[in-house]
Amino acid sequence: MARVEMDIVRSDNVYYCTGTVECAGRLDCSRCLEPYPVTIRGEIDFSIIETAGGAGFDREAIADTTVVVPVGASSVDITDPVREAILLELPLKPLCRESCRGLCPYCGINRNEQQCNCTMETTDPRWDGLRDLWK
Repeated sequence: MARVEMDIVRSDNVYYCTGTVECAGRLDCSRCLEPYPVTIRGEIDFSIIETAGGAGFDREAIADTTVVVPVGASSVDITDPVREAILLELPLKPLCRESCRGLCPYCGINRNEQQCNCTMETTDPRWDGLRDLWK
């Protein structure tokens, strides 16, 4: 569930809506794969246009940020603009914390919880011949 606060200004048959959306949820950390709670806050900015539709109405000419409703409608579905505002604020690489050490690439242990004894190979063994030239 999301909390939405909006200011709405009417001009003829167009309603201009601006505001904020806030929701809580859980994301999976991209390093350690552990779920963690997150609060997403986003800005919403869209318009609602009342139209009778008909043959002269061109839906393609209206911006993607516009919700079209028939004249006299008693309710408006703003799910899409709210969903888009939330999705735009989701992190590309969610992290439970900046210092997350992630999973060991060799044994798979969560390095935030336990220490493993795996040795980290810092170079690709295919470069060993080239490295020997510099010695």
